Amino acid sequence: MSARLDSCRNKAGAILILVFVLGLTTGVLITNLTSGGRAEADLHAERVNSTLGDLIEHLSLQPDQIEQVRGVLDDIIMAEADLLSRIKWNQMEGRGRIMQFLEPDQQERFTALIDGGEYAPLK
Repeated sequence: MSARLDSCRNKAGAILILVFVLGLTTGVLITNLTSGGRAEADLHAERVNSTLGDLIEHLSLQPDQIEQVRGVLDDIIMAEADLLSRIKWNQMEGRGRIMQFLEPDQQERFTALIDGGEYAPLK
């Protein structure tokens, strides 16, 4: 039973590492996308290689596993980038729709509120 428990712990640890690494790389992607970052292709390749390198190190992947995992990571990261661009477009479109109903002073306060700056609330 001890070997089985150790196996489960190893799998749980690997999953936690994978979730952490994917979360970290997603954070890096979001930061780079919102700050203008490098070319999308370079960022994509860097994310795949970085995550894959961590997985190879922590999981001792075999060569055939490396290529399989690389394909999955490539698909996941591309899907995430697509979702992030759709979310950003949706937010911008919604912001524009709200702005058309606001008075100029309200637009200024709304922009400050959305951008995280200081604003003077209505009294």
